[in-house]
Amino acid sequence: MGLRDALRRATSGAYESPSSRTSCEDCGRPYTTAAPMVQISLTPGEPRMRVHRDCVRTVRDRRTAALRAEVTAAGARLTRAAESGDCGAFDAAVADGVRARRALKGLGG
Repeated sequence: MGLRDALRRATSGAYESPSSRTSCEDCGRPYTTAAPMVQISLTPGEPRMRVHRDCVRTVRDRRTAALRAEVTAAGARLTRAAESGDCGAFDAAVADGVRARRALKGLGG
């Protein structure tokens, strides 16, 4: 792998490297030379997943959709907490929304 590829992968937030596992954590298909596996970390601090190179986009898309739903749910909780006047629920909803937005930003979504 060249330096340019290494820098591109490092800046994208998901460094891919070869793996020795025998099956994909996403689809469960076995590893073959025709379907190589990579290790990905979708956001910094998350554990690495071992998936087929072809499954990386699917995993990222699914994670992005889940984070968008989480941001929407946090917004709804924030609205309910503001209407009820519950400061603890309001603070928790703000923290959840900030965390989900940061994770979504880390994915580039």
